Amino acid sequence: MITVTAKQLRENLSAYLDRMEAGEEVAVIRHSKIIAMMAPIRGEKNNFTGEANARKLRNLLPKLRTHKRFSDPNKDYKQLRDELYDEDPKYKHYRKK
Repeated sequence: MITVTAKQLRENLSAYLDRMEAGEEVAVIRHSKIIAMMAPIRGEKNNFTGEANARKLRNLLPKLRTHKRFSDPNKDYKQLRDELYDEDPKYKHYRKK
């Protein structure tokens, strides 16, 4: 574990991020007190590639198609929005009077 001041971290953030990516933990101090601990994510890596996101969306698409909002493809956005406002109590102030 390394200890850095907030100023050092701000000025050399990319270098400290590289060190964390390599597995090192970083403690941030301010006024001689540790105020934050930064550590790399252990275990499963985050995969935010376009391919991974597309795969997740493809898996969700069948569920979305069965949702009642997709039941009528002839309705436009405004009609669907108005139905949402009419049905959901949290949108009651948007309802047409």
